[in-house]
Amino acid sequence: MKMLKNKEVVFELTNKCAYHCTICPREKMTRDQGVMSMELYKKIIDEAIPRGLEFVTLLGFGEPMLDKYFLDRVRYAKEKKLSVSTDTTGYLLKEKLAEELINLKMDSIRFSCFSTTKEIYHKLHNLNTFDLAIQRINKLIELKNKHNSIYPKTGVYFVRQDLNRHQTEDFINYWKDRVDEVNVWEAHNWTDALELRSKNYKRKKTCGRPHSGPLQIRYNGKISACCFDFNSQLITGDLSKQSLDEIESNQNNINLKKAHSTGDMSKYSMCDNCDQMYEVPDTLYYTNSNNNKVGTSGNTYIPFDEEINKKKNETISKS
Repeated sequence: MKMLKNKEVVFELTNKCAYHCTICPREKMTRDQGVMSMELYKKIIDEAIPRGLEFVTLLGFGEPMLDKYFLDRVRYAKEKKLSVSTDTTGYLLKEKLAEELINLKMDSIRFSCFSTTKEIYHKLHNLNTFDLAIQRINKLIELKNKHNSIYPKTGVYFVRQDLNRHQTEDFINYWKDRVDEVNVWEAHNWTDALELRSKNYKRKKTCGRPHSGPLQIRYNGKISACCFDFNSQLITGDLSKQSLDEIESNQNNINLKKAHSTGDMSKYSMCDNCDQMYEVPDTLYYTNSNNNKVGTSGNTYIPFDEEINKKKNETISKS
């Protein structure tokens, strides 16, 4: 039995979404849309646990809460003693669902909200749900306080673009004392799909994802080597037909890792033209998280319990 190189597995529950965000490449996505079966979800988790699985992230190129089994998936993973996180726009987070997530001690939920006004929100997200989304995020915070619960950890993130750049400080000031974590990022290109970020920076040999990134499992069981691979061009296996051990020895997986080891991306134009292959120190504009650092190109995932212990240790060392 081969152990997972990364203890996190990312599940794309669905690639369906009601939003049409200006920074998202979904408008160029040509692959079929669907929802992961509960049977496949359980199979993968059960197979991954003895191989070291600890963190389940419910995230992909769709809105996770459009999945009618969303709560069942959180519950199943928590019953297996796994850490569970998700990203969402928040407009589907009804009060009953929020209560359930608190009761299940879901570990982390992060909200994408790229504006402080409904007019700009509508232009950037192309859905008139600003008031509803803000209301439901604040209701979750209110319920956490009511239950005196630290779960789920709440975060919001803002992606700076021409239309909302002037709202950056207002966004930070509104959220920094409401949620556990605020991050403000500059937009990126989604490999070579968009032109939102300059690549006039130092080139790296590899982004590191094929070797050390988490498994990115699409709703149909196919595995992509990259979280930015919206059209599933870097498929390295199919867990609806193969085992995790078979994925590791898949020739597509071996060839891609070799390319990233040597820095020769000539056979992978998507990687060759990707902005993640460059050191971009101004990617992160603002953060109040100990896990991220302004002036670096990326971020490191640390589970909430570990972060709490880290903060306790820092407090002890200062006393």
